[in-house]
Amino acid sequence: MKRRTEHTGRFRCPPGVRFIARWLMFVLPVAMAILYVGLLFGGRGEPSATSGAVDDRNVMTVEASTHHRPAIEPPNDFDAPEVRRVTVLAVGDVLLHLPVTQAAWDPKESRYRFEPFFEPVRPILKDGDIVMANMETPVAGASYGYHGYPRFNGPEAIIDALKWAGFNVLTTANNHALDQGPDGASNTRTHIEARGLWTTGIARSAEEAEDVLMIEKNGLKTAILAYTYGTNGIPLPKDRPFLVKQIDPEAMRRDITLARARGADAVVVSLHFGTEYVDEPSADQRNLVYGLIADGADLVIGSHPHVLQPIEHVALDTPGGRREGWVIYSLGNFISDQRGTKRQTGGIFKAVLEKSGMNSVRVASIDFIPTWAELVTSAGRRTYRVIPLEEKDGAADEVERVLEHVFRYVENAGAVMPALRAIGRPCGVAEWSRLCRGGP
Repeated sequence: MKRRTEHTGRFRCPPGVRFIARWLMFVLPVAMAILYVGLLFGGRGEPSATSGAVDDRNVMTVEASTHHRPAIEPPNDFDAPEVRRVTVLAVGDVLLHLPVTQAAWDPKESRYRFEPFFEPVRPILKDGDIVMANMETPVAGASYGYHGYPRFNGPEAIIDALKWAGFNVLTTANNHALDQGPDGASNTRTHIEARGLWTTGIARSAEEAEDVLMIEKNGLKTAILAYTYGTNGIPLPKDRPFLVKQIDPEAMRRDITLARARGADAVVVSLHFGTEYVDEPSADQRNLVYGLIADGADLVIGSHPHVLQPIEHVALDTPGGRREGWVIYSLGNFISDQRGTKRQTGGIFKAVLEKSGMNSVRVASIDFIPTWAELVTSAGRRTYRVIPLEEKDGAADEVERVLEHVFRYVENAGAVMPALRAIGRPCGVAEWSRLCRGGP
């Protein structure tokens, strides 16, 4: 008789199927565990007898997550592009009128000591990697005698003092380069180099004239070039036409190209040009600077007018692409005996050059610190000091005036100039009176 079955609405597996299912439930976890252990340790291997070390170059590290999924570690050899920076500081004219030289004489030590003149700004200058001054006074030697205007010659001690203050580059292409003749000019370069400073502008040979001053700091190569509009009517010697570098757009273009070919990451050009005692650059000055930046200059540093002229950011579209650079048209006097507010006011121009990875160098930031060539007379004796202008008594309005003058070509200057923020006026020059001074 057949067994009667009742339909309950549930599926009932035959006994054989239930046995297989139970077996799989036991075997599968074991198999998965074995597989996991194999993945974790199977590729490690043992050190070879010849190498004595494990070769992990092709080993993928895996770790168990909470979901039992291997997590691949990202490669750890990836680094962000290296950023290299060089800080360039520059000042204007070192012009030793005879009273300045006489004031440096120390009767107790029987020698010239210019170091106290620069002590107040030494902490600022020590922050630079490349620290430049326009050496407008020849240093031909004591046998030439020491003279002021119009045919300057100063003691070698001025070079020692400038080095002590933090300068490491003295440019010599200026209108007084030949004041003591061709040999005096050559001696100036010799005396500068003998004290371990870099110099450019005067060349003692044709080979030297073709050379490019290249300074490598912090992994960046910076070329320094220097030129003058002339030498006060004193002609270059016929046998040494290369003696003082002259402003010549074609020659300057060749020098910039040569500097780049020799590996320069950045090019800084010192120009002795412009009109004396005029605080605005002429159209000729600006056109010359635009051409240099188009040709590859990154910074142009001007001198000669003996008063400050503005800073400008230049951006140009050229056949070779977009070119940008910065210029200060005149840094005024650093040390001299010229009197009057504008002639005693100079400044320290600061530019930070930056290169990230294989990119071109850019000017990451600029700054300007106004200075004052102070003269103090006591008991009939003169003393000179270069001080930050803000340290001059009652100079708050003068600092504001100078910064406004220097920055007025730069849009939103307060956003990029630490000097403005340092005196609590972080705003653009165009809004100076209303926002910076709190006026209506």
